[in-house]
Amino acid sequence: MSRWAPVLAAACALPLAGCPSPIESTADNIPLTGRQIYLARCAVCHQPDGSGLPGLYAPLPSSARLGGPPAPLVRIMLLGMKGPVERDGKIFNGLMPSWRFDLTDSQIADVLNDMRQRWCAGAPLIPTGLVSSVRAETVSAPLFPAAHEVERWYEETVPPSTR
Repeated sequence: MSRWAPVLAAACALPLAGCPSPIESTADNIPLTGRQIYLARCAVCHQPDGSGLPGLYAPLPSSARLGGPPAPLVRIMLLGMKGPVERDGKIFNGLMPSWRFDLTDSQIADVLNDMRQRWCAGAPLIPTGLVSSVRAETVSAPLFPAAHEVERWYEETVPPSTR
């Protein structure tokens, strides 16, 4: 074993020390709601009201992706994505983080369901089991797929007659 192995191991672990994951409430260990998770993790970019940030992050209300098929949406939450993305003739070129290592399956379902209920009326709830199966399918998938790859996920999910 190299004399640097213990130093390297300690240096690699240092950034993770003291970082709780998945996120937890600090008040009596009560699980966070989907809305609380959204406000803690998503609202920085997408804003508390879902309006997004011009040129960086698309608005969420009435989003076809948010209200669309759940499996690609779960993949975005797990893997993140990078732009540019065009929506309603506008370009958004932000970086969606991966929540694969930070949120549990039930937390991802909760936050997505909260967003769908608020901004995409009639979108069905996403079961935790679906998040678990998508997580298993994407366990070795690279993080931050390009927007055109994400678009392909939707094309593979939605029949051409309903696009």
